[in-house]
Amino acid sequence: METKQGGFNAIKKHTVWNFLFPLYPLSVFKNTKLMAYLAILISLRLIFSIVSIPIPGFVQNISFSWVPLMVAGWYFGPVVGFFFGWVTDTLCYLIFTSGIWFWMYAIQESCVCVISGIFGFVYRTRSQSKHLKIWIDLLAQQIIYFLFAAICLGALLSWADPGNVAGKFDGKYDFYKVLALCLMALFIIIMEFVTVYQYHTYKENKSHLLLFIYGTTLVVLLMEIFSFAIGPIATVEYLRALNGKLPAKFEQYGLIVYLIPKVIIQSVKDPFESFLFVGIIWALTPSFDNMLNGLNSRWDVNKWFSN
Repeated sequence: METKQGGFNAIKKHTVWNFLFPLYPLSVFKNTKLMAYLAILISLRLIFSIVSIPIPGFVQNISFSWVPLMVAGWYFGPVVGFFFGWVTDTLCYLIFTSGIWFWMYAIQESCVCVISGIFGFVYRTRSQSKHLKIWIDLLAQQIIYFLFAAICLGALLSWADPGNVAGKFDGKYDFYKVLALCLMALFIIIMEFVTVYQYHTYKENKSHLLLFIYGTTLVVLLMEIFSFAIGPIATVEYLRALNGKLPAKFEQYGLIVYLIPKVIIQSVKDPFESFLFVGIIWALTPSFDNMLNGLNSRWDVNKWFSN
């Protein structure tokens, strides 16, 4: 199997197959190291479900439980990642959940792994491009950031307006709304500052810079899809399936109780989650490189002796 360069980030001839199974020709379920990585990621997913930070005043927590899912999808691809997400979701439901199973929640972890697998493939393809124009990748990142800011502002300034019911929250609503706006602005400032720093520091190291761009973009995009797009729909449909109709209090206060804590959580969590994810990928890639390069070397030796 020929590559432009050895290791995990190399682009193989069979591009479609490499997209579906990035570790090919390694067999995930026949390689003890890969099985160990999967076991560790499953364990981390379960641990992060337990270790979380509650948000005062709202029944929601800050958790990094999706980081192992993103790592699994990035390395193992969308096919293995889909089944990995299904396994982790099933285990978490059996161990931690006391409610009813609902498919719109159950499918999310598998979708996270699939989207991460797509981003991993795009990153590897772009990093091997002979005529790489990094501004294209930066533009895509900035568009995702802009969408985050637009969604948060729209939700906080328009959709989550309680009108004459604010008094029933004892004045806490205005505080949380201002807090969410401030944290959202701080999030954008932090991410832009770090992006500028990464660009000026690693502009000669395209692989590192691209990893930062795609890693941070992935985290923010997943948040936009599952927290602000699919999340509200899943919550509404779950309550309908559970009660037969939406509870009256949810219809009256749902946007306030759901959207404001989501903005707060994601604004605080996403910078840490982005840096954690990028750091893990940067640290683990040499190990995957060694496995694939060692396999390629054995193939080359066997081919030399057979000739």
